[in-house]
Amino acid sequence: MRRLVSVLAAVGLATATAVVAAPSAGAVTDPVPSKTTGRTAVTTLPGIAPALLRAGVLPYAVSPGRVDGLRLSPLSLTFSFPITGSGGGTYAGSIPNEIEHQGGIAFVKLGSFTKRIVVKDFTIDLNGGDALGQTPAGPAAKAQLIGTVTDGPGGVPDGTRVALFDIDLGDAAIDTTDVQVTGAQLKLTSVAAGALDAELGTTLFRSVVGAPIFSARANA
Repeated sequence: MRRLVSVLAAVGLATATAVVAAPSAGAVTDPVPSKTTGRTAVTTLPGIAPALLRAGVLPYAVSPGRVDGLRLSPLSLTFSFPITGSGGGTYAGSIPNEIEHQGGIAFVKLGSFTKRIVVKDFTIDLNGGDALGQTPAGPAAKAQLIGTVTDGPGGVPDGTRVALFDIDLGDAAIDTTDVQVTGAQLKLTSVAAGALDAELGTTLFRSVVGAPIFSARANA
């Protein structure tokens, strides 16, 4: 376990150093907003990063996504992704219903050269499936984070767009003046869990379907 923590720390700090000043080990840095597009940051919630390590799974940023923070106690990682576009009307008056990003997160099984899966190019869809053309009627709609799956198993063809997370806005703070959402929770979907477990050879992700995995902050 200690060796796996060291690997995660080394990869996280190396990535962060390449794109921003390396953060201290004791604190998570705030995402650095872009002056032109904004960014969305996601932070692993308590217990998630240690569970990944116990399963031998290492997550790392896919450019132009980046590691914006690494906390060792309790262990957590913060990734951020540039916002590249928005549309689909507005939520709460000024928040875009659809917020598009570039970059992603790769998950690799330590000790294997072939067990790797990438989720990337996310769309925050506050209409609940609208970006996939699957909007449920009325109050059944759920806000979702949609992404492209690559290097994935045969069950999810390479390049498929799927709903990766349901977005829980129940405890989120929405600032319509600064166009910012803070404290949204991302809950893993069964489709995403199945793809991750199939490619990485684990049962971890299916065990946390519906559980909050990340806390998210979008500054559009």
